[in-house]
Amino acid sequence: MKVIEINNGVLLSVQQREDKSSQIEELISLCSNIDINVEKVFQQKRNKYDLKYYCGKGKLLEIKEYMKALKDTNIKYLIVNDRITNIQRKNIQKIITNNFEIIDRTQVILEIFRKNAKTKISKIQVELASLKFEYSSLKGQGNEMSRTGGGIGTIGPGETQLEYDRRTINKRINQLKEKLKEATQKRDLTSKNRDKLPYPKFSLVGYTSAGKSTLLKTLTEDKNLIVSEKYFSTLSPTNRKIQFPCGLNSFFSDTVGFIENLPIELVESFKSTLEEINNSDIILHLIDSTDKNLSKKISVVNSMIEQIEFKRKLIIKVFTKIDLLNDEKYEDLKILYPESYFINCLDINSINNFLNKLILELKLLNEYEFKKIQINYNEYWKIEKMNGIIGILSKSENEKGYEMEIIKNQSIKEF
Repeated sequence: MKVIEINNGVLLSVQQREDKSSQIEELISLCSNIDINVEKVFQQKRNKYDLKYYCGKGKLLEIKEYMKALKDTNIKYLIVNDRITNIQRKNIQKIITNNFEIIDRTQVILEIFRKNAKTKISKIQVELASLKFEYSSLKGQGNEMSRTGGGIGTIGPGETQLEYDRRTINKRINQLKEKLKEATQKRDLTSKNRDKLPYPKFSLVGYTSAGKSTLLKTLTEDKNLIVSEKYFSTLSPTNRKIQFPCGLNSFFSDTVGFIENLPIELVESFKSTLEEINNSDIILHLIDSTDKNLSKKISVVNSMIEQIEFKRKLIIKVFTKIDLLNDEKYEDLKILYPESYFINCLDINSINNFLNKLILELKLLNEYEFKKIQINYNEYWKIEKMNGIIGILSKSENEKGYEMEIIKNQSIKEF
């Protein structure tokens, strides 16, 4: 059995006007995903960040004394709740000594992505994001990086260490961009073949841990689909063919979750993955109904959607985990979000009711047609032949056969 070493750390956060308690709670959870236990939180209220130290120097001395007093414990990290500059990092390090590693929120998220990257594309994307972060950090390097050299295969004639490091990282970034382009082209070919099928396509988006993977697992009844409570367990799009209760086939896609202050390097590196959502007919924005900060998280996801410039305009909010709500909270949410859906991802009856309502949303799209038809008994084979391609919304028997209301893609000329 693999033994996981849990390292302890302390967390530092500067609070300006905005209350950061929920952000701190989230960072503590993020740290646990990379086996760091946050033992204590240090906060300081300031009008603005200190350009030299991030917080006041006195607060850093307080942290140093705390760490000294607990030298026998396994405290290895000082975790900073915000992204810090290289100058701030160096100055903090000078005060608290080199016995502790300083990592900021961006690095924590990057490390979670690195641990969860399983596919070729996601591994390239994470390395690319990490190198972009490292490259931006070099901008704060000072005179200690200014030595020149002329060794073959190392620093070029008259080139500083800083220039060499930037050149080396930039070269690797360009190599990864080419690899990502090639890998994405192969994936896009699969996506284009899927797009040719006359089935509606739905993309699941939402704040990380909103229940996207749980919903997809219930829809597919796939026992091999792994659902994790950990952040960012899904980095690559997961596409599954789902049949609606009416018989119409569809595709549902789960992709990477969003989070507040998602590093811009990750947004840029994963843009090709996120843009796959543009291939969908409807975007389903999943929201954890039990989350006390759900309104803020809705805003974060909406902001990300705008940033990625999704072409499709039809976005539907779907609140999950309603089985954990009391009646009062449930009614309040229905009043606040009247055009939304409310589901229990683990209850098949709840999911089927959701699907029966969701299919009707396709009326808002020009690509799909709702039509009433008469099928005689001797022609019923035509319906059986179109299994999955059309959906039967209602059916009543008459003297000649059946009167039906069906849904189909406009490209299907039968009926």
